[in-house]
Amino acid sequence: MACAAYGCFDAAFERHRMNGLQQGHYLDWARPYHDTVQGEVGYLDTDIFHLWHGDRVNRFYSERFEGFRSFNFNPFTDIAINRNGTWNWNTVKPEMHEYVRAYFAARKEDG
Repeated sequence: MACAAYGCFDAAFERHRMNGLQQGHYLDWARPYHDTVQGEVGYLDTDIFHLWHGDRVNRFYSERFEGFRSFNFNPFTDIAINRNGTWNWNTVKPEMHEYVRAYFAARKEDG
């Protein structure tokens, strides 16, 4: 979101190891967002409540993107929003689905 706000699209591509389809999907959202925000980002000087996502060591931020690359994820076809407004798998890629399941289980978000 910060990359989009500041127009640093390439940084998002690199950080998230996006393939061309993912880049296009991101840009479809990021360009209009940037056109609206134009780098005008502020903050509130206050405390906020944040839900804990488990220990940082178990989040595998870098590894998750690199491991996911092998599935050639296509956000235009591999996922779809169902009638309840949630994303569902939309293609038959059981290895990718298992990779995502295993990733979230490994995060140990409940400690």
